[in-house]
Amino acid sequence: MPPPPTTEEWERHRTLISEMYARRPLKTVRAHMKEAYGFHATDRMFKGRFKQWGVEKNRRLKHRDSNPDDLTSPTSPPLGHQFVPDHHQHITLPPPPPRKNPYAPTRSFTPPDEPAVNDEPMSDAPSATASPEPAHEPPEPSSFTHPGPLTPATTFGELTPPVRHDDDNLSADQTRGEIVRLASEILERWREIKPGDDHVEIYRTLSTKLRYEGQLRSSLVNRQLAEGECKTVAGKIVDDMLQYFHHTVPIGVLSTMNQLTSRSTTQELVDCLVDSSKNTTTAAETEDVVELFGQLARRLHHLLEITNADESQAGLEDICRRLEDRVEETLGAKSTVGLYLALLLNAKKAKCDHRTDKKLRDKALAMARHVQLHYADEPRLVLDFDRFVVSYLSIVAPAEKEVLDMANSFYERAVRYHDVHVDAAGQAERDGGTSQHARVVYGHSCALLADCLYARDEGKDRESARGLLFQSIYCYANAPWATMANAERQMTKFRSWCEEAGDEERLGLLGSISDLIETNETRKRGEPLMARMAT
Repeated sequence: MPPPPTTEEWERHRTLISEMYARRPLKTVRAHMKEAYGFHATDRMFKGRFKQWGVEKNRRLKHRDSNPDDLTSPTSPPLGHQFVPDHHQHITLPPPPPRKNPYAPTRSFTPPDEPAVNDEPMSDAPSATASPEPAHEPPEPSSFTHPGPLTPATTFGELTPPVRHDDDNLSADQTRGEIVRLASEILERWREIKPGDDHVEIYRTLSTKLRYEGQLRSSLVNRQLAEGECKTVAGKIVDDMLQYFHHTVPIGVLSTMNQLTSRSTTQELVDCLVDSSKNTTTAAETEDVVELFGQLARRLHHLLEITNADESQAGLEDICRRLEDRVEETLGAKSTVGLYLALLLNAKKAKCDHRTDKKLRDKALAMARHVQLHYADEPRLVLDFDRFVVSYLSIVAPAEKEVLDMANSFYERAVRYHDVHVDAAGQAERDGGTSQHARVVYGHSCALLADCLYARDEGKDRESARGLLFQSIYCYANAPWATMANAERQMTKFRSWCEEAGDEERLGLLGSISDLIETNETRKRGEPLMARMAT
C-alpha cells in the first residue's frame, strides 16, 4: 500500500486542496489528488488536515460547472459475396472578418447538410471526416462565453490567477496529464452537446466541420514523408484547421500523431501546430478554446523535447487511452459522435496491432443497428455511418462472419445508391454533390468488402477480393481529387494480391491506372467523370 502523504506534501498542495474542497465533494477532491498527483490519503486524513487548517465546507457554493481537472497545483503540476456486378467482361479503361488572436489556433464550423464521411475512398483509417469538396464559407458559430477554469493563486492573498508558462518544469508524466486535461476541457466546452442524446444531427455535419482535420490525417498517416516535407504537405491544412476551430480537433490531432511512424514528421507537425496557434485568426466565440489548444500544442512540443522516440510514442498511446474514458463521460454512452471519437482514438491499436476492444466493437455494432432502425428514411446517413463502422471492423476482425455480412450488406446498398444517383455514362448530376458522394461510398464499399473476403483465405473469395479492390482503385483514380501519393498504398496492396495469385491481367492494368490519375490531375474541374467498370 502506498505511504501516506508527508507533512511537506500536505503543505505543498494546501492551497489547491482548500480551493477544491470549497467547491467539490471530498470524494472528488480525494480522487483527483490521487489520480493527478499520486496523493494517497484517506477521508479521515483529509478531514484532520481541514480541521488543522481551519478550512470549512461552503455547502452553498454551486460546483456543477467546475471540473477537478481545471485545478492545477501552483507548485507541482499534475502527474500525470458476393461481388454484385457478376459479369465477366475484360477490363478496359475508357480513354464577417475574424478577430486576431495573438495566442491560439482556430477551426471550422460549416454547412449542416453534409454527413460525416471521409470522401477519400483510399483511406482505411476508421475515420469519416475529410471532404473532397472545396471548403465552404462556414457560418458563424453560435455565440457563447465560458467562465474559464478556476486556478488557485500562487500565494495567499493573490486573487488573480497567474499566466502559466512553466512547460519546461513539467515531467513527461505531468505533461501527458496536462495534454489529457486540456483536450478534455476543450471537449467539455462544446455547448451544442446534450448528454444522453445520440447526437445524430451533429454527427451528420462532421464531414464539413472536421474536413481539415480529416485531410491532415489522410495526408500524413498513410505516407512516408522526407524530412522537412511535413510543413509543405500539411502547413496550409493546419492553418485552415486552426482558423475554423472545432472542439473535437484536439482528439483528431492526437489520433493522427499516434498513428505516425516517423519521429521527424511528428516533430514537424507539432512545430506547425505551435506556429499556427501563435499567428492564426479566430472568431471571438472560440477564443477561449483556441487559447487552450495553443497550450496543448506547447505541451506536445515539450513532451517531444524531453522524451525519445519510443517514450513519446508510448506517451501518445497512453494519452489516447485516457481520453477514451473522458469522451464517454462527456458525450454519453449513446452518442454517435462519441463513438466516432472513440474509434479515432483506437485507430493506431486497430491498424497496427489489429487489437480490438470487445466493448467498443459491440458498441459500434449496436450503434449501427440503432442508426439503421431509427433513420431508415435517410439512406445517405445510414450509408455513411455504416461505412464508418465497417471501416473499423474490417481492420480488427475482417474474417468474422458478422463483419463480412455487414460489409456485404453495406456494399449492396452502396451499389443501389450508386445506380440511382449516377447515370450510365457516369455524368455527375447537378444534385448538390450526391453523385460524387455515391461514387465515393461505392468505391469505399468495394475496398472494405475486398479486405473481408481476402481475409477468408479461400481461392474464390480472393479472386472476388481482387476484382473489388481494383474497382475501388479505379473509382478513386477517376475522382477529381485523386493523387498518386494517396493511391499508392492501395495500389501496393493490389499488386501484392495479384502477384501472389499470378493474376497477370489485372496486374497489367496498374500502369493504366497511373496514367488515369495523372490525366485527372490535369483535367479541368467540371469535366465528366467515367462510368463504373466491369471487373
